[in-house]
Amino acid sequence: MNIVWSYENRNSAFNKAELASARASVLLWKNLYPNHTTNLVCDDVSRQYFDTGNYDKIVSLSKNNIDKKVFWAACK
Repeated sequence: MNIVWSYENRNSAFNKAELASARASVLLWKNLYPNHTTNLVCDDVSRQYFDTGNYDKIVSLSKNNIDKKVFWAACK
């Protein structure tokens, strides 16, 4: 099973709480479901804020290319 987290650039830095929440989310998921593949979908600007070692796969998208109809829980 593939599990996806998605983030997009909001023209401002992510705060410490958002980054800690994202890290805790993926680490908890990996602890509970070690056989699942974790994916991070984000633009290149947002990618620099996340500890990419926590995800199995990272998909880079061009700016503002995250379809909010599909990723309805995308970081807002």
